[in-house]
Amino acid sequence: MKSYNKLLGIVLAVLFVLYTPCVSFADNKETNYNKEKYEEYHDQINFEDLMICVINKKNIFVTVDPTISFFKKFEANKQKKKYDKYVENHPEVENELLDSVNSSDHICAISYTEAPLIYVDDHYERIPKEDNINMSSFTVNANAADKTATSSASVRHRLTLNTSIVRRGTSAPYIYTARTYGTWDNSVLSGEKAPAAGNDFILQACPTVTSSVRFSSKYNYETNGSKNGIEGKNYFKENGGDSWVQYEVVDDPAGLAQLSEFSLSQTFRAQITTETKKINSYYIHTWKQMDVTVSVSGSAGVSGGKPSAGVSLSFTPSIKDKQWQLYNYIAFNW
Repeated sequence: MKSYNKLLGIVLAVLFVLYTPCVSFADNKETNYNKEKYEEYHDQINFEDLMICVINKKNIFVTVDPTISFFKKFEANKQKKKYDKYVENHPEVENELLDSVNSSDHICAISYTEAPLIYVDDHYERIPKEDNINMSSFTVNANAADKTATSSASVRHRLTLNTSIVRRGTSAPYIYTARTYGTWDNSVLSGEKAPAAGNDFILQACPTVTSSVRFSSKYNYETNGSKNGIEGKNYFKENGGDSWVQYEVVDDPAGLAQLSEFSLSQTFRAQITTETKKINSYYIHTWKQMDVTVSVSGSAGVSGGKPSAGVSLSFTPSIKDKQWQLYNYIAFNW
């Protein structure tokens, strides 16, 4: 009987480990402005127990590390499945991963938030959740697979806000780069004579002092003689502090300056700790020229030292009803 009870206890313990949900990081409710109001999807992929292989610097393969324990493989396989789904829906992301691996960076984690959009009254709007349909001036068939509109609006598939964190170096303090990059699906519009209606804002906040910042943008049409964005013409640094930064970028969804991609990076040094930390990223889309006042919550750690848990931002647009915001975060231990 004692042997039976002991065996039963072991079986129950194993089942408990296998089927207990993995701990997930809580959403930043203070800065996630749209989660309850609009349709969106958020997920994060952790690469701690995944192996990334690159062949000929152009083909990337992600597999589960065969040397980890059985219990770690269970979680690693979940992360691998999430990665497969991620690149299936966002194949352009593989190029970002290739750049990191070919630069000898260790990919720590990637997160993303998808927002389906609808084109109405000469601008793109976020799609309300089914419970909030009546709050909008346009109606949406929320049960349709492609989120088609019952008004004269045309559907634009989505805006995706991605954030990655990579590490470089052989010993602490390591050099980290946090990168927020966004991708708009190609527009179905052809508004070559439409003027730019309002610039957009991209912001990112890290929990430690940053040493350098980079930004880039690409367009569906040639803009100012280039598709890659030109400093001082298509975008410019507008605001920031020791741990956060704000860029303003030209975007005209119905005209020549259709923004297709953008990238904002912060680089910093940090020691390894066991504390969960969060990097917050924000996109503010406008269709009328406006200013945005930024409020900062939290403080950064000293350069090269222990970072704080997180720095979050909140905004007060000068014209409230001519803009919407998309928020993404990435949370992990480093």
